Amino acid sequence: MREIISLHIGQGGVNLGNACWELFCLEHNIQPDGTLSPEKTHNNDILETMFSENPSGSYTPRSIFIDSDPDPIDQIRKGPFNKAFHPDNLISGKQDFASNFVKGNNTEGKELFNKCEDQIRKVIESCDNLQGFIFTHAISGGTGSGFSALLYERFGIVYPKKTKVGFTIFPSPKYSDTIVEPYNSVFSLDTFIRDAEMIVAMDNEAVYDICSAHLDNEIPSYSNINRIMALAIASSLSSMRFKGGYLNTNLKELETNLVPFPNLHFTLSSFAPFIPPEKVHNKQPTITQITKAAFDKNYMLAKVDPKVGKYVACSLMYRGLINPWEVTNAVIKMRKKLDFINWVPSGFKTGINTQPPVFIPGDMAKVKNTLCAIMNTSAFGQILNSIEDRFHKLYNKRAFVHWFLGEGIRSELISSADWEFADLKRAYRSLEENDKESDSD
Repeated sequence: MREIISLHIGQGGVNLGNACWELFCLEHNIQPDGTLSPEKTHNNDILETMFSENPSGSYTPRSIFIDSDPDPIDQIRKGPFNKAFHPDNLISGKQDFASNFVKGNNTEGKELFNKCEDQIRKVIESCDNLQGFIFTHAISGGTGSGFSALLYERFGIVYPKKTKVGFTIFPSPKYSDTIVEPYNSVFSLDTFIRDAEMIVAMDNEAVYDICSAHLDNEIPSYSNINRIMALAIASSLSSMRFKGGYLNTNLKELETNLVPFPNLHFTLSSFAPFIPPEKVHNKQPTITQITKAAFDKNYMLAKVDPKVGKYVACSLMYRGLINPWEVTNAVIKMRKKLDFINWVPSGFKTGINTQPPVFIPGDMAKVKNTLCAIMNTSAFGQILNSIEDRFHKLYNKRAFVHWFLGEGIRSELISSADWEFADLKRAYRSLEENDKESDSD
């Protein structure tokens, strides 16, 4: 048994985490009070990976929800799964961090960390063989960026051998939650470069477009968006939660196959298929069709075009009763169409989990087979370009900088974060440039 602890930080991370546990409980037939459904059969489940069993026989999620603003945590306490979560694992401050990274990372964030440090340690010590942590958080606000960065940094010191994977909501290219989000994003990425093992990028705009284009939902709510993201997260962890399957993986193996160099651990994700509920009786897509869709920009969970860039590695996680030969044939066809770095001999890590996917009723039609793809590609540079452009428009005028300086950050640290960000951008660009040089040789 190898346990995973999930931490959901800030308003965006808490809401996404709530959607994830709604889906996890459905998949494992755990009722809102934490008890197993009477018709439960759990021969294929590895419940202890994500849940801890209580003496009463009920199950508690191995999760911690943290936000400086009490309102999102109060919504969890009052929600349908309030009896399933351990009350001590729902931690809130007195007020939000005012969309300020420095508050979340340094001044008020350290006070919040002191408040939750003991409870985090208790959850970790309850594990027999902890494999790592997953984070859900956004990097636009103060808590999701600053406090998450503080946790990554502390965990990197105290638990250096445990894998830390972030399912991270990046700023949307066209829509902004707050004016200062470029600052928060650059500051947090400065920490993630050093202290995270892998970051999976998502954004609300891309998932919003998926809902309107593929699910006939013209005005999706944040709940709809979070449930789509939760589907991808649940699929990427399915082989760690269920026994049945081929080539199952764990967090460390996922990292090993996707991260070629320590700093190039920022990845993109996609999910397929998306079928609206009213088309539930339509013909099911083939494995080849699902595989092709996963590399289409319209199925990406971040607003990027994967064709504008080169692939380094891809992890393909299929779910359903799938013949491995179908996967092999689909991957061979897809490999010929994708532009990989020329020093990568294969590029694909595939896994099949025979546990069928589960969907929240009403959001999308139930399908027999799904695919979640996580890919390391230089196309991630498109996200960096968008953030950098907006950062420099503000920082060149020193606009809003006084809010961060007032919390104690020094101006040279802002410049240092900008340099680290530029180095990351150059690293992804150099993948393509070095590849071109190899081709010319």
